Amino acid sequence: MKEYSDKLLRTPRILVTGKPGIGKTSLIKDISKEINKIRIGGFYTEEIRRNGTRVGFKFVSFSGESRLLASIEPIGKLKVGKYYLVESLDILGEVKEDIMKADMIIMDEIGPMELKIGELREIIYEGLALEKFVLATVHRSVRLEGKLYELDRFNTQKIKSEILQLIKEYFGSR
Repeated sequence: MKEYSDKLLRTPRILVTGKPGIGKTSLIKDISKEINKIRIGGFYTEEIRRNGTRVGFKFVSFSGESRLLASIEPIGKLKVGKYYLVESLDILGEVKEDIMKADMIIMDEIGPMELKIGELREIIYEGLALEKFVLATVHRSVRLEGKLYELDRFNTQKIKSEILQLIKEYFGSR
């Protein structure tokens, strides 16, 4: 743990948390579009909705590939809350490779679902251990070291501006 703490002092770890549906994924996606000159590796998750009701989640890599991650319909033996999880994702090798080549890592979300899938959990922790700028959303039950922002419906723009400023300071004017 000391090695992880020492690395944290040298490279930014920006963590965003907040209630479900508050806009964490939207914030991450907006920021990733604004920093298009920085090579990003990682992933985000998107809700799958049917008739206005959330019925699952997609796992999306920053290279554009997506796969089903979780569903209210049985798709595997693993389960978190009402969602059944896939036991593996065939694009994780590509995601890991992209993270290794990236200048910045973005992960949305680090939560119970993502951490329950063994290979994805390994990629998350390996990414956090790298000496690279990390921007991640974290489920409110997950505790990680880093600068933590709590998103609410009033502070999204302020937090976005602060994070973009930190990125600019770290990477320069790229």
